[in-house]
Amino acid sequence: MEELTKAELQAVSSWGAAILKMAKLAEMVADVQDDTRLKQEVVRLEQAKQAADAMQGAADAAREEHKVLMGKLRQEAEAQHSTIIARLTDERARVTHEIDTLRGQVTEQKALLRATVEEHSKTLTTLRQERADLEQTVKALKAYAEQHKKAVGAL
Repeated sequence: MEELTKAELQAVSSWGAAILKMAKLAEMVADVQDDTRLKQEVVRLEQAKQAADAMQGAADAAREEHKVLMGKLRQEAEAQHSTIIARLTDERARVTHEIDTLRGQVTEQKALLRATVEEHSKTLTTLRQERADLEQTVKALKAYAEQHKKAVGAL
């Protein structure tokens, strides 16, 4: 083999060093590109995390709003329930009072009717007795009139 001159060796050596530097540079460029990709991935993941956090926040807010609304609805329902119960209680008391009043009136009417029936029964009994007495009197008067007719006819 031919021997290389010092200048050629230096040229080869420079050229080799340049190739090594270029390889190192290419490696650095690849690292920078990897770094850039990683940074972009980190940014994308951070954005995704922020979006997920925002969605979680919105879900939490919706849950809270739901709790508040359910609480309000429950309070409204309880208030309406209480109002309805109060109205029904008042109505029940009014109807009970009305029934008691009607029962009292019925009892009074029954008593009055019994008294009237008793009075009418007594009156009817009295009238029957008076009728019987009058019939006896009429018979006696007829008999007396008959006797007087005979007595007048005998004269």
